[in-house]
Amino acid sequence: MFLHSHHLYEQLLRVPLIVRYPGRFEGGKRIAFPAQVCDIFHSILETVGIEAPVDPLGGQALPNHNDANSNGRLRVAEYIDKRAVRRDSMKLILHEKGPRELYDLDADPEELNNLAKERPEVVAEFEKAVAAWISQAKKT
Repeated sequence: MFLHSHHLYEQLLRVPLIVRYPGRFEGGKRIAFPAQVCDIFHSILETVGIEAPVDPLGGQALPNHNDANSNGRLRVAEYIDKRAVRRDSMKLILHEKGPRELYDLDADPEELNNLAKERPEVVAEFEKAVAAWISQAKKT
């Protein structure tokens, strides 16, 4: 139980976000695509009628989420010395000290088959993307 919160696997990251606002959000709607904390900020602003600034980290209001406009979107989760980077079904876990972990969540939702050695080009692409994301985050 102690180590439950010390990793970036989907069983910990995929937490339901339940929103209730009659007249604003359609009841019973499920958005399968993962949201991020920055999406909540944009959703609150949009809900109260304030135009959200362009988010360099990719935040968007939840009503705008759907599989069509979210494909290809980079999502990053962090915990102390680790980062998880996800785009579509591919996810890379970067440890400050330790091996890279790459998973295809469509084929391997339990993250048991590390593809990092088999797909070094995807690892390199994600490492480049997260470096750009970190650079952009430091500017905001």
